[in-house]
Amino acid sequence: MVKHTKAAGVSAGVEDTIREAVAQLLRLDDPAAIAPGTTFLELGLDSLGAAELKSTLESRLGVRLATTAAFDHPTLESLAAHIKRERA
Repeated sequence: MVKHTKAAGVSAGVEDTIREAVAQLLRLDDPAAIAPGTTFLELGLDSLGAAELKSTLESRLGVRLATTAAFDHPTLESLAAHIKRERA
């Protein structure tokens, strides 16, 4: 049996929020199809999209991010890890 901790729930919540925001911005049908290691650039995110993603994530997650966050942390995994560190 796997125990679900509050930290695991927060972790999944951050990744899900990022995945949903990216899918919405890029008009992707299935957010679950975004692999954690795929770069945002490979998915088609440009600088305007990165700025929009930053604003969306700040609003949804209550964090402050650099304008370059999607380029500094170019995958779902790395951006989620960065946001989790910032929230800790």
